[in-house]
Formats: sequence, structure tokens, C-alpha cells
Amino acid sequence: MIYSVIIPVHNEKEFIRKMVKSLLIQTIKPIEIVIIDDNSTDGTNLIITELVKHNKLIKSYKHSSSDSHIPGAKVVNAFLFGLEKLKEKYEVIAKLDSDILLPKNYFQSLSKIFKKPDVGIVGGFLYKKNNKGESVIDHPMDVNHVRGAIKSYSKLCYEKMGGLRASMGWDSVDEILASYHGFKTITLKELKVIHLRPTASLYSDSSSRLQGEAFYKMRYGLFISVLASLKILFIKKNPFIFLGVFSGVIVAYFKKPKYIVSKKEGVYIRKYRLNKVLNGFFKKEQL
Repeated sequence: MIYSVIIPVHNEKEFIRKMVKSLLIQTIKPIEIVIIDDNSTDGTNLIITELVKHNKLIKSYKHSSSDSHIPGAKVVNAFLFGLEKLKEKYEVIAKLDSDILLPKNYFQSLSKIFKKPDVGIVGGFLYKKNNKGESVIDHPMDVNHVRGAIKSYSKLCYEKMGGLRASMGWDSVDEILASYHGFKTITLKELKVIHLRPTASLYSDSSSRLQGEAFYKMRYGLFISVLASLKILFIKKNPFIFLGVFSGVIVAYFKKPKYIVSKKEGVYIRKYRLNKVLNGFFKKEQL
């Protein structure tokens, strides 16, 4: 498997060196590693410069986000910028966060799955260290969902789904669009990726309204948006988060932000989500 890696980075001096090291010791090495320094101010750039100096696989570029205040948009815009900088031909493109540690057989394991032509997205599972130093799962969502920190796409799937959307919800809508175009998303629970900075909460008070807006932009429609909001309430047991998400949906219907999918894709997304939401009420899976 020939793969390239793009790593968007913002103020990650504590983690970037360890992350890149775990990438360089892979049993199947990438053909190219592109690090995008997105407005770092903590000295991350000095570490990146050192990494580039000592390994020809690594290239780095500076990027200034225009949407740094919008969750999801910042990291995707940095990734898309990095995609334009790739020089080598690849079969798989990986978008990785800079605060993870990969097992050395990570991409070798992915290569076996990507041999199937109908597989579009593959990833392992994130784990975090508890107070006892033990690795525990850090995956507060559907078990069939690949976390945004460790996304790998076949080139054909990525092209068919029209690339990533620079919006909150990008790492959910990509999997639905992959399915729409006939590609499967596969998660490998046995592939333990250490998350050095674990997810504190899937839905914070500050981001809940933006999540509601994302439902609108993904063409959920009011009915599916209400069900999805209720599902969040069912799982999180927090009425304030529910109200934040639901209010975000209502405000979006008045503001009418730009959709991130086509009408045909929206029809498929609503059917897909209806099934997922209803199943989630009984399985307690995250949206």
C-alpha cells in the first residue's frame, strides 16, 4: 500500500515529536509526510524544522486559517492546503492529528483492509491512559465510526465523495458520503492508538449550537434534526446540551447557512441518519 500522510498542527510542541516518531517506525512507511503548521505560536515550528532537517520523507508548510473560530473548518482547511502540496502518487491518504501515538503495525494492518476495492475509510480506535496508567478506550460514539484524528481514505473513495467539507460535522458526513458512493467504513478495535490529549467531552456547551447548525448544513431536515437532538439528550442526560443543539438547528433555519452536501446526497443522509438515530436510542451509541 502506497500512502501519504497529512498532519495539521496548531501549538503541539508537547506532542508532535512523539507522534512523528511513531509514524517513522511503521512497518510500512509512508511515501510522504506533510506537516501543516497552522498559526502555531508556542515554538512548534522549531520542532517541525528539526524533524524536516533529519528526515527526507517529511515536508512542512505554514498555513493561516481564515476560519480559526469555526470548529471543524480550521483543521479541514489545513488538511486541504496540505493535500495541494503532495508531490508523490498515493493509493491511500491519511489525515492524522499530532497528539496521537500509532502502533508500529498500524498502516500494515490498514493495508490488508484496503485491498478490498469497496473499502473507503479505515481506522483504529483511540485509547487514553487512566490514572493507573492503563489504556482505556476513548471512543464516545458509534463503534463503526472512525475518529477524525485517525482518518485514512482510499484515493478513489476520497475523490468520489468530493473531498472533505470544511465544517463542523466533516468527520461524520464523510462516512455517509462514502457509503452513498458505495464504499464501506471499517474500524479496527484491536489497533490501539494512544490519544495523548483525550477527548474531554463530545458535546460542550460552547459547541452544541454549532452542532445544531451542522445538522442543518448536512441537510438532516427538521425531523431528523429533532431526533438527533433527542438522541444526544438520551445519551448525555444533559438538557442544556440538548437545548443548545436544538436552538442551533432553529437558528440555522432562519440564517440559512450554505449546505455542504447536494440535494441527492441529502436524501441519502436523511435515510441513513434515521436508521442510525433510531438504532442508537436502543444501543446507546453516540451520533
